[in-house]
Amino acid sequence: MAKRVSSAGRELPLRRRDRRLQNNFGGYTLLFFLFSFYGWLLETAHFAIRWSKLTDRGFLCLPLCPIYGFSMLAAGLALGSPRKGTLRPLFERAKRLRPAARGAAYGGLLLLYYVFAAALPAGAELAVGAFCDKVLGIRLWNYSYKETNLFGYITVDRTLVWGILLALLLTLVWEPLRENVCALSPAAKRRANTAAAVLAALTLIDYAFNLIWLAKTGTHFILFVSRNFF
Repeated sequence: MAKRVSSAGRELPLRRRDRRLQNNFGGYTLLFFLFSFYGWLLETAHFAIRWSKLTDRGFLCLPLCPIYGFSMLAAGLALGSPRKGTLRPLFERAKRLRPAARGAAYGGLLLLYYVFAAALPAGAELAVGAFCDKVLGIRLWNYSYKETNLFGYITVDRTLVWGILLALLLTLVWEPLRENVCALSPAAKRRANTAAAVLAALTLIDYAFNLIWLAKTGTHFILFVSRNFF
């Protein structure tokens, strides 16, 4: 078990991260819903362009794809940005190397970062896809038509895109968002906690409704019928 303090009497980074998460739980929860909503928009736009029709994406009635929110939040908390996150000590050590070795070290660390960024959402997609298929009996997505698929739940090309997208978001927007969440005033934190609680309650109700519908009908509830654009 990790100690609470280091030999210098200061909190260890992991303990500080846990305390920061507890103190700003509402803000981080709102970030989860924000990225879940952006994920729903991305999914809807992608398949609207691909199939030339509007489709009801996701399991929920609310405009949310929680796998996006979970992947972004989990990656942000576990990895952070390349230079300020989990790999920061390794980047600091690489700075002391000679120029040629330093460039190779930076390249290797960025590649390692990308692998982690791609693996986390791919693992979440595999777990959610398998759960919905094997436990709930529905397929929210099916990549069996692609050659490089695993059980139809994930594909190599989608995993590579996940890695690029997540690495860019973590590099460009995660630190400003995290800093803003941590800088919230006590009053703003209370409002964030209230908003997060309301959204969480609505999401749980949404899940419960869809699970009941699935149990009674054996099919996924479709919020609206797909319509062709042309």
